[in-house]
Amino acid sequence: MADSSPQPPLTEIQRQFDYTALSPLGGQTAHIRFTGHFQGRQVIWDTRLVTLQEIYQQGKTAGTFSVDKPVLLPQFIEIEQMGKAEMALKIGIDVPAIDAPTVFKSMIMIHNYKRLRIGRHEYGPSRQFP
Repeated sequence: MADSSPQPPLTEIQRQFDYTALSPLGGQTAHIRFTGHFQGRQVIWDTRLVTLQEIYQQGKTAGTFSVDKPVLLPQFIEIEQMGKAEMALKIGIDVPAIDAPTVFKSMIMIHNYKRLRIGRHEYGPSRQFP
């Protein structure tokens, strides 16, 4: 019987990273958990990934952003301590949807980022809305 899964097979690098999806992938947001390191200790990353488009839409709905004025949104990583071995991680990323490849790229980015600290880190190019 053929596999009808829309996701491509995992690469060797992706097999090294394991995560639990706590919400469905493929939309504008995703909630995942994975293990990794932070400042030399092993932690659980309780992670929320969100597209910049979704951040813009939420800002419009909340009245934070005006539809009449352009808004420049940076990509970002936000980290806060949740418990002794658990960290809250929010990643705002300029992609059309949060799919499995985006999750893996985000996990690899966190794994490779050597100077992570608590707080907000902006990275890469920003995107202008609307």
